[in-house]
Amino acid sequence: MRWFLYALVGLALVAGTWWWLAGGGSPPTHPSAASKAPARPMKVFTVQPGEIPENLQISGTVEAVRRAVLTTRISGLITFLRVEEGDSVQAGEVLVRVDARDLAAQVSQARAGTVTASAATRQAQAALHTGHAAVAEAQARIRGLEAEQNEARSRLALADTEARRHQYLFEEGAIAKQRAEQTQTELEVARARVQGLEAARRQAQASLSRAQANLGETRAAVDSSLAAVGQAQAGEEVAESQLPYGEVRAPFTGVVTRKLTWQGEMTVPGGPLLEVQDVRAVRLEASVPEEQLKHLQAGQTLQVHLDALGREVQGRIDQIVPSADPASRTFMIKISLQNPDGRVLPGMYGRVLVPQGTRSILAVPADALVRRGQLEGVFVLDDQEVAHLRLVKTGATTPSGVEVLTGLNAGARVVRQASGLIDGTRILPEETTR
Repeated sequence: MRWFLYALVGLALVAGTWWWLAGGGSPPTHPSAASKAPARPMKVFTVQPGEIPENLQISGTVEAVRRAVLTTRISGLITFLRVEEGDSVQAGEVLVRVDARDLAAQVSQARAGTVTASAATRQAQAALHTGHAAVAEAQARIRGLEAEQNEARSRLALADTEARRHQYLFEEGAIAKQRAEQTQTELEVARARVQGLEAARRQAQASLSRAQANLGETRAAVDSSLAAVGQAQAGEEVAESQLPYGEVRAPFTGVVTRKLTWQGEMTVPGGPLLEVQDVRAVRLEASVPEEQLKHLQAGQTLQVHLDALGREVQGRIDQIVPSADPASRTFMIKISLQNPDGRVLPGMYGRVLVPQGTRSILAVPADALVRRGQLEGVFVLDDQEVAHLRLVKTGATTPSGVEVLTGLNAGARVVRQASGLIDGTRILPEETTR
């Protein structure tokens, strides 16, 4: 039973094909009968190989060359924010103000700390000057005492010599005892003088040591005061450096494309406030397969079709990013676009055709195609000028006609305007070139 059903389906297919070839429901005409009918004058086109340009199509999205998301480094209440999305802004224009009174108080406090630390430093430096003077005075005192000691030792040595000599003379009876005792007294006085000066020198040395110790402490106090001044000044600079962030200015002339906060809200450091883009300078960013990269180079001029505007604008490849996406194996190219009237906007879709040379095709006029259902065909003349329907597979539509991928060879003559033609009809050809 199953083979019987298969046979019925096969017969149905054969009958349907015969019905299509015969003209879509017209009574079948025997080829010999059609060939004996009077010839029908019709235009005929001889298929010849042709060349058409082959292009690589790349699609991408228009982006602004300059784009900035504006933030602030301080937290506070937004007291001014008047711009809306789509508003034009000028470079340096104040777009957002944040309440910075707390920062101003911190600056005042830091400045007061700097003043206090500076006063302490001046006081320590004055004490340091006094300490230097005390050390210098003690050193001068020691030098004077050492000079006096040297002189006293000389006198002591002389007095000792005189006392010895007079004692000898007294023992020899050459001088009186009183004279010998007098030189002995002078020797004791000289010795006492030397001892007194030595004690004074030790006392002066002790004073010098104390003065030097005080000087070291004073130097340490000065260094500490200077460090305190540096720290206070650094704190002041940090506080002052934060004040400008109370105002957020436009970094360049452009258009507000996103508004991410509103007046009256609190900001957080680094939180986005606005997005500004310079729509005067735009470019198309597109991904290119690595095997097609050989057809592109920096500086190359291309035509970019923008669907939203329905027109083409000239572009130039500014950059080929020298790193591929490892997942898609594509490279990013950036094509700068001419935008004199400012109508090319970020986010638009653009297509680029990159010439890749030419390729040979067979093409037929569009009116030579016969379409019945999902099938396409053309009527081809044989040597007896009889038209026979031949199934073809078509490709792209080109300036020279519709590309035929399979079903035809060069030199074949096809009938034009053949939609109502019946297979086997004799044709009186009128040759055409287009």
